[in-house]
Amino acid sequence: MLLNRAFNLLLEAAEGGHMGAREAVSTAILLNDGAATSIKAAFVEFSLLAEEGSARGQWGLSFMHSTGLHPETKTAAKDKSFIYLKFAALSQDLLAQMSLGYRYWAGVEVEENCENALVFYHRVASHVAELVNQRTVSGYGSLSTGPGVHRVRLSDEADSSPSHLMVDQELLDYFHLMAEQKNSSAQIGLGQLYYQGRHGVEQNHDKAFEYFEKAAKQAKADPGNVAMAQAYLGEMLMAGTETRKPDPEKALEYLNLAIKTKNPIALTVLGLAHLHGRGNLNKDPIKALQFFVQAADQGYADAQLQLGIMFLGNLGSQTDFRLALKYLTLASQQGNLLALFHLGMMHAKGMGVLRSCPTAAEFFKNVAERGRWSLLFNSAYEAFQVSKNQL
Repeated sequence: MLLNRAFNLLLEAAEGGHMGAREAVSTAILLNDGAATSIKAAFVEFSLLAEEGSARGQWGLSFMHSTGLHPETKTAAKDKSFIYLKFAALSQDLLAQMSLGYRYWAGVEVEENCENALVFYHRVASHVAELVNQRTVSGYGSLSTGPGVHRVRLSDEADSSPSHLMVDQELLDYFHLMAEQKNSSAQIGLGQLYYQGRHGVEQNHDKAFEYFEKAAKQAKADPGNVAMAQAYLGEMLMAGTETRKPDPEKALEYLNLAIKTKNPIALTVLGLAHLHGRGNLNKDPIKALQFFVQAADQGYADAQLQLGIMFLGNLGSQTDFRLALKYLTLASQQGNLLALFHLGMMHAKGMGVLRSCPTAAEFFKNVAERGRWSLLFNSAYEAFQVSKNQL
C-alpha cells in the first residue's frame, strides 16, 4: 500500500515535469520496481531525458541497447550502448559508473583496463563509503557493514530457495513468543532485526528500543545478554532516533554498565564518543584508542576499523601503516565495508604496501556493489530462482 502511494506521488511529480521524478519512474517501469513493466514507455521517457542531458536517461538507453530491449529493433546495439554509458558515467550516474567499471575490469565489449576500472569503481565506492561513514560519525557505529549482499555462485545454489534472504515468518513468530516469555536472547535478536531493518524485517527503532529495554531490565538473565542490551540502548540514546531525542547522560549510564563485562559494542561506542567529542565528552583520541583496543582484542570489527583508520594517521593518531593494514584486514574479514574501502585506498596509493591496481579495484568493486542498488542484485537472484523452479 505504501509502495503504491509512493509510486503514485512520484508519478504526479513526473507528470508535472520534475526531472528526478521522471528518472525514478522510468527506472521503475523498466525494472518492474513497484510499477508494471513497460519497455516502450521506458524507452520513450529515457530518450526524452537523455535529450535534456539527464545522466539517468543516458544510462537507461545504454541498458536497453545493451540488452536488446529496444522496443522496435529488439536487438542489441553495443556501440550505442557504450556511448550512452560513457556519457552517463561522466555525468556522475552511479549505476553507469559501476557498469563501466565492470566493463573495464572484466573486458566486456572493451579492452580490459584495470586503471580505468579503478577510476570508476573508486567513484562509486567513495559515495557508498561516505554514506556509511555519516551514519558511523552520527552515532550508529555498529551499522558500518552496509546493506547485505549475498555473493553466491548460481551453480552452487541448485537446491536453494530465494527465501534464504529473508527471516521466515514462522521463525519470527517463534522469536516473538520466546521474547514474551522473557527470553533475553530472543529479545535481543528481535531488537537487532528491528534496529537494522534486515532480512525482510522493516526497520523500527521504537520496537528495537522496546526489546532491548526488556532484556536490559532482566536481573536474572545472562549477564552477557544484559550487557548487550545495555550497549544497544546506549548507542541508540547517544545518537537519537527518528522518534527519540539523544540523551547523552542516560546513554553513558547504560554504556558504563555494559563495559563492566567488557562488552565490545559499548567499548566501541564509548571510543567513538571520546574520539568525536560526543555525549558532552571532550575529544580524547588516547582514551578512544584504549576503548577500541579492548573491543578489537575481542574480534569486534567496528573497533578494528576505527584502529585501522587511526593508524592511517587520521583522527589524532601517529601513522603506522603496518598496524593500519593489520586492523583493516581483520575488520574486512568480517565484511566491514569501510575497512574494505580503506584497504582499497592503501593498495591504490601504495600506502605501506606495493601499489596494486587489481587488488585496489577488487576492494572498491566489493564496496560499490553494497550500495542501495544491492537490493536489485538480491531481487534479481530471487527472480532467477523463482523462474528456474518453474521450469
